[in-house]
Amino acid sequence: HFVRETTVDPDRDFFLRFSSFSLGAGDAEVDLRSLRDKFQRELPWVADAIQSLKSKREFKDNLGKAICCALPVFDLLVVDEAHNLKHGFAERIAARNRVLAFAFGRQSEDVDRRDFPHYGPRARRVLFLSATPIEDDYRQLWNQLDVFGMGGRFAVLRDSQAIEDQKRNAAKRFLVRRVTSLEVD
Repeated sequence: HFVRETTVDPDRDFFLRFSSFSLGAGDAEVDLRSLRDKFQRELPWVADAIQSLKSKREFKDNLGKAICCALPVFDLLVVDEAHNLKHGFAERIAARNRVLAFAFGRQSEDVDRRDFPHYGPRARRVLFLSATPIEDDYRQLWNQLDVFGMGGRFAVLRDSQAIEDQKRNAAKRFLVRRVTSLEVD
């Protein structure tokens, strides 16, 4: 539905829940096949890229990549409750985080450009909103950035050898906390 709506009018605001990227598919191959068929009706040009049902994770990752190829580039993506992404993007992480990351074009070696030729970043800027951006350590903050492929410049946040001051200074470059007003250019 989201992909269809962006093709109708990409210059408007869209509101999606994290659950929109959960792609509920039970354990049965029948559920995966049904989900695949729905996507193939909406995005017929990706039929071959999402054909395989060998692995549920691989299938969902490929759906995320297909969605990315169909989306326009957005000027701003606002992620509310961003702390829900604190586990980031990894092999054994919530499928929702992976689908979201692929749908918005996170760089990955797992993207075959023959199947997904228009894959790439879909947000020029990302604004993360959270009342609790860091629960345990700075790594969680880096994980949130990494879902959208923006963690590279702040790798010190995940470095277990870095001292607290280094991490705090890196976070100050982009983290705004407890302000009553904010002036932006």
